[in-house]
Amino acid sequence: MPQTAIHTLREVDAEADRVRNELRWSLASFVSVFDEDLHWLLMCQLGDYTRERYSGNLWCLPGGAVESDELPSHAAVRELAEETGLRLNRLELRPAGWFGRPYFKPHHRETAGELLLLFSATANPDDPSLRPAPPETLQATFQPFDLEAFLQIPVRGEGEHPIQPLPRHWAWWARAGKLVLENQLADPLVWTYNAKEDLGFSPLHRATPAAKSS
Repeated sequence: MPQTAIHTLREVDAEADRVRNELRWSLASFVSVFDEDLHWLLMCQLGDYTRERYSGNLWCLPGGAVESDELPSHAAVRELAEETGLRLNRLELRPAGWFGRPYFKPHHRETAGELLLLFSATANPDDPSLRPAPPETLQATFQPFDLEAFLQIPVRGEGEHPIQPLPRHWAWWARAGKLVLENQLADPLVWTYNAKEDLGFSPLHRATPAAKSS
């Protein structure tokens, strides 16, 4: 994990590649895309492969795994285009967070460990290219974003809220992306989730998980 603030895409890609090689972790890239006024957030509803785990079709930010010969910023724009149809230039991305998950074992790997890179960007909610990509994504829509409202959305099941189920870390990560775009977050977050349960806590304004209160 980076020990100093890393701001440029070139630095982010290089440091993430170093972590991947030294720790033998997998990489993932996600993007929090807002409208210019930062009121609306792009969300994806994933396909039926998520129903068993969440008792409904999971909602999340667009993104996914970084290929072995790919850099995180390139993966971010690729996944965004594949899942939502929205095409951004990678230079439009802003680094927003480094989220290490040493416990996490992707289904395609034999060893645990993942570094997830979060970027943020702005786009037009009325972009005509916006569309889902079934069966991977069933919906790709801009939703009104309010942190407290997002944290109240059930993390399992369906029917009570238009974007249910929504695990809480997506709300925290979206808030981090918004703070970067608002220039209220000076440096990208660096946070290690040592267990799945840590995903329910806010990493905002805290340097390490040990600093969070119960």
